[in-house]
Amino acid sequence: MNGPQGSAFAVVVDQIEPGHVKPYEVVREQVGHDWLKAQQLHMADERATTIMLAARRSGGLEKAVAGTTDAAAMQKDLPLSRMQNAGLPAALLSAVFATAPGKTGMLAVGDTLYVFTVTGTQAASAKSTKALRASMQNQLQETVQSDVPTVFVHSLENQIKPVPNMPVLQQVLNAAAGQP
Repeated sequence: MNGPQGSAFAVVVDQIEPGHVKPYEVVREQVGHDWLKAQQLHMADERATTIMLAARRSGGLEKAVAGTTDAAAMQKDLPLSRMQNAGLPAALLSAVFATAPGKTGMLAVGDTLYVFTVTGTQAASAKSTKALRASMQNQLQETVQSDVPTVFVHSLENQIKPVPNMPVLQQVLNAAAGQP
């Protein structure tokens, strides 16, 4: 099978075991664990939804959790940018950047639920954009360095209309492959 970036892999199947129902005694512990985990996730989802709805009614997450045990778990005034993202998941960052200031949202990433209120936006400082500008300048220089020769060759091909000498080309390919 073909993989990303030109990679490939193969899978060899030595044995196929048909599906079957396992006795409850064998899977009792796993079933109990899975059921408990599902109940915990359901309760967390209900709690996060309640907080999100309260935040939307009260004008923000900080007001919604004020005076509750959830206030201690809240991260407040967390500055985010596409360059400095506090190690948050990409899906959460996408949701935050797509949310208008003053609005509250909720997102599940894996088993973790996030409730957030975007309190505002501000222009990036010159210091914070310095690394981004340097990176973009390097990328632009590399692009120009690779594009200029390509454009030059294409313009020459349009003017000259080269005709490859196939017998000589075949000899070169054979020589490179170690064939006489």
